[in-house]
Amino acid sequence: MKMEQTTDMGLVLFWMYHLDNPCGFEHEGKHINVRPVYIEQAKLILKTHNFENPFAKKLLEDKVREYS
Repeated sequence: MKMEQTTDMGLVLFWMYHLDNPCGFEHEGKHINVRPVYIEQAKLILKTHNFENPFAKKLLEDKVREYS
């Protein structure tokens, strides 16, 4: 996804989907959930992206808070 070519809401919906439905993989017989990686990426976006839509930013903040 090219962040500079998407709307704030498109960016947020992308990350909200991945936070709600994280990928995972098997390692040494254990399922590894990658949600923590997505949470860190979403936090980075919240810090660095210049949101023009404050509602979109709040949605992502709330979703990160839900899983943190």
